[in-house]
Amino acid sequence: MRKIIVFFIILAAATLGVNFFWSSKKDEKPQGEAPKMKVVAFTVEPSQLTVNLDTVGTLNAVESTTIRTEVSGKVEAMPLIEGQAVQKGDLLLQINDQDYQQEVERKRAALDLAELTYKRQEELVKAGATTQQIKDESYSTMMIQKAEYETAKIQLERTKIYAPYDGILGVTDVSLGEYLVVGAPIIQISAINPMIAQFPISQNYISKIKLNEPMTVTVDSWPNEKFEGYIYAIDPQIDIETRTITVKADVKNDELLLRPGMFAYISLPIEVKENSLLIPEEALIPSADKLDVMKIVDGVAQLVKVTIGVRQNALVEVTNGLQKGDVIIRSGQLKVQEGTAVEISSNTSIEKNPNASEETDSNASELHSDENSST
Repeated sequence: MRKIIVFFIILAAATLGVNFFWSSKKDEKPQGEAPKMKVVAFTVEPSQLTVNLDTVGTLNAVESTTIRTEVSGKVEAMPLIEGQAVQKGDLLLQINDQDYQQEVERKRAALDLAELTYKRQEELVKAGATTQQIKDESYSTMMIQKAEYETAKIQLERTKIYAPYDGILGVTDVSLGEYLVVGAPIIQISAINPMIAQFPISQNYISKIKLNEPMTVTVDSWPNEKFEGYIYAIDPQIDIETRTITVKADVKNDELLLRPGMFAYISLPIEVKENSLLIPEEALIPSADKLDVMKIVDGVAQLVKVTIGVRQNALVEVTNGLQKGDVIIRSGQLKVQEGTAVEISSNTSIEKNPNASEETDSNASELHSDENSST
């Protein structure tokens, strides 16, 4: 009897265990694959890369002159308008010329007398009534009087002051009726179209710049404007203290926005690289001693070491580690690890070079070595 009771107890326990096992298996959900990480991808394609040398300089007028008086006298008229454009030959200031006109008349009269005297001496010499020496002295006197007459006319002309060339007038402290002495400053005039950009270049770049090469200028006053220019002069002498040469360029200033003395930012193309591999700078994964990117191969992220060249505003040149057609993670690479399955939500590429790369002359030839040290 006891054996029968134990048997039924064991049978009941086994039944309960089997039911519990199958019920738990029934409630279990099948485990699927891990979800893929969504990323923004970038396809590496060759593009043209223009390398610019960036430096700073100063803008100067092509011509700039402080106009001064060459004769003394009272200011009788001032047609000039401060800050306005003038053309060559425009009257700027008139000095009272009454005394100068009278001086011209006196010299004209003295010259007439000297000419008449000389003619008489010629007749007397022919008649034998005077000597050749007296005739020669009369001729000398006539020539002196002629020179003094011409000088008086020049002084009279100098009472009127004209613009020496097309330009913009500055400001003046001269007033109508003021008495001016010889050499007194009147006003500044500057020819500002085109302008001259003068800037230094490190001796390391002498071989990369040529006459008539294009360049661009930007200034703080007009940050959204780019002014085109061309190199017209390269100083053959290197400054022994700074090891730089001075370069000058004509810069278009049709709208007269640029002014002499402005601080200028110079951008000068020095090299064009064909078929450069450019990637977004945000795709780089920096570490202590190298730079990596996440490359997508068959839907899986792979860590790839890269070597970079010059940088742009938002792009960087890859010189080793990637090839044409490689797909890398542009955004989201910090959320994945090597071997992680990824899903591309969007893909971009560079069809053409949107921005020229920049080298700053203050760093001169240290740009590439600085970038390589970062790798």
